[in-house]
Amino acid sequence: MMKGVPSSSDPSDSTSLAYTIVTRNHFFLAAALAENFRQSNPTGRFLIVVADADDPATEEPVWDWLGSSHREWLNHVSFHSFSGLESLCSARQICPDDFWSLAFQYSPLELTCCLKGRVAEALIRRGETQLLYLDADTRIFDSTENCLAPILSAGGVLLTPHLQCALPNDGYYPNNVDLLRSGVFNGGVLGFVESSANSSDVLGFLSWWNQCNLQNCIVDPHQGLFVDQRWLDQAPAYFSAVKISRHWGLNVGYWNLHDRRLANTDGRWTVRPTPVAQPRNTYETPENPVPVPLQVFHFSGAARIAPDGSSASHRLSRHQNRHGLKALPEVALLLQQYLSTWGSHDWLSYQGIPYAYGQLTTGTEILPGWREAYRLNSCQVRESVENPFREFSDSAALACLEIAASAQYLKSGRFQFHLDGLHARIENLKYRLDQLPWRRLLRATQQFQRRWFKKAG
Repeated sequence: MMKGVPSSSDPSDSTSLAYTIVTRNHFFLAAALAENFRQSNPTGRFLIVVADADDPATEEPVWDWLGSSHREWLNHVSFHSFSGLESLCSARQICPDDFWSLAFQYSPLELTCCLKGRVAEALIRRGETQLLYLDADTRIFDSTENCLAPILSAGGVLLTPHLQCALPNDGYYPNNVDLLRSGVFNGGVLGFVESSANSSDVLGFLSWWNQCNLQNCIVDPHQGLFVDQRWLDQAPAYFSAVKISRHWGLNVGYWNLHDRRLANTDGRWTVRPTPVAQPRNTYETPENPVPVPLQVFHFSGAARIAPDGSSASHRLSRHQNRHGLKALPEVALLLQQYLSTWGSHDWLSYQGIPYAYGQLTTGTEILPGWREAYRLNSCQVRESVENPFREFSDSAALACLEIAASAQYLKSGRFQFHLDGLHARIENLKYRLDQLPWRRLLRATQQFQRRWFKKAG
């Protein structure tokens, strides 16, 4: 098991609530994170929100997909109170507004990202005052109170930047431009603390963020959009309650390993800035950087190539080629421990669970063009179409959606649909050129010449 740095805060303080959001096929990640969370927060509260737990036909949550090793989570299902150490709920039960529209128009990744702020707003309105959001592919090594320390006293919204020092221009990826496309801040670790001084500002941020994600929480780099993250770039300019974490150990990932190094001493994980990182404090020098506790490590893009995790071909993340594990033995140890938890949480069985919102209630597969057509028109049809999974099961309604999904009507859609539309127009143009009389005459002449030369020997 992974061991974290002992927390300096009172471990009996369970005011904070940590939460994560997953689809059913990634529940094993959330369960492993909950187990990891309990090591550094033995009395802390942890909530798993399942994005696709509700059945579109019955509009009720279904839990029969839970594996035998996770049946005890059925004792923690709750939609109203999260006072226990561990809780499980469906996303629609905690934030029902516009849920079916969001589920229909977004892919699994986009839906889970869109729900981050909605769940946070719902929890704060239910009385929670300290929230820490963690992606399911993270591991926490410190208390939630220590992670929220920059905003714990005055309240606010805590963001973690991808970089504190620019990446070198060495030809590896990701580079500075890649991370510019992804966003200044990483949405995998977020903090929300409400206080009497900034209650309206925190809720104001969440309301603004959720409105941004209502239609534009998509992956489309050509439009400058990457799910919820690109919107966070604007947040510090709009809201005074937004604070930027400068802690070296919070949200460590492949994108910032160039300016910090991990160390493990008797199970205590610390992070130390490298000489490339300029000192920000008078007591901190490149030759003698001050180590800090590792708080959260983010394993974004990590995957097991072989079922037992023994393949030598995998890297720290499929999104990068900058860092090799041989040069980072401490990171390799963390990765090994992270991947080893997958087996104890039945990852193979969960990965085969289909996405609950991948088809209509009739069983018809939902095409990407249908989702995009609905997304672009969702503001107009949201009031008239309460549950698109059920409404578009009607053949007449589906025919209208198919017309809207034709490439010529998706002019403001994702760039991929522009490419599809351009390809369709090129093919149509080629067909029409082939039908021109002079083209038919040319083909007939060529065929006559071939026959004549063949007979002539």
